[in-house]
Amino acid sequence: MPSTPSTVTNSPNNTLNPYPCPAGHHKTDPPFPLDDDVPYPPLPFICCDQFEPDLVDPLVLPDDANSASRASGHTRPSLYRVHFQGRDCVLKIHRDDTKINSFCMEHELGSYARLLFRKVPCVPHCYGYIIFDKATSFTREIALDISGERPPFGLLLEFVDGVQMYPKYFTKAEWMLVAQAALEGLKLIHAARVLHGDPFPRNILVERREATDKEQQFRVVWIDFDDACVWPADDCMTENECRREISMTWELLFRYLPDAPSDSSSPT
Repeated sequence: MPSTPSTVTNSPNNTLNPYPCPAGHHKTDPPFPLDDDVPYPPLPFICCDQFEPDLVDPLVLPDDANSASRASGHTRPSLYRVHFQGRDCVLKIHRDDTKINSFCMEHELGSYARLLFRKVPCVPHCYGYIIFDKATSFTREIALDISGERPPFGLLLEFVDGVQMYPKYFTKAEWMLVAQAALEGLKLIHAARVLHGDPFPRNILVERREATDKEQQFRVVWIDFDDACVWPADDCMTENECRREISMTWELLFRYLPDAPSDSSSPT
């Protein structure tokens, strides 16, 4: 991809988007060059009958995520915080057996396999996936129905102790840092030949850290690859489509979202 501006120091609403959106549509875009055909290994498989984590608690999805899932026509997955083999994890389960949910899970499996292989730092680590094709004490504990045509899928992810990326949680100076970090992270995801497909603040987590360097005080993590496209399996994964996603994300983070609190006030 061509070089693009790497920093945005001040972005009032009248600032020109430094990432112009290409015209056209992915169906008419030129394909990616065949410069990344190294096979990458699939995610580790965790046998259902060997997966007996300690359930910490269910994780409640915010209203905007549920609204988005209703608009897209598929049921949101269930999320649980669990302890497994000494790790604090999030278990993401697509419960129903509709084709669209199987499609979403396959895209997440392909996305995380590529991102893990490329060691992309701005996504949660993925420890593997589970096919819940047998009844266990854990499936009974969470009332998981395994009688459908397609067994439920589960994805075991690193637990990120952060907040969704909304301005109310940050001062203006902090917002500029995390917004730029989110944009740079999305470029790394694209470099791994993955198009996120749903680049909204609900799918970005920000974790605060103890650090003297301001740029190290936040870890910005992209989540939820249900709608992702992975090259070369998906023809919508093109260089121009990546540019469109970057352009749209810049507009969301630097122009359309409400102002963050002033630096002199404390975020909510």
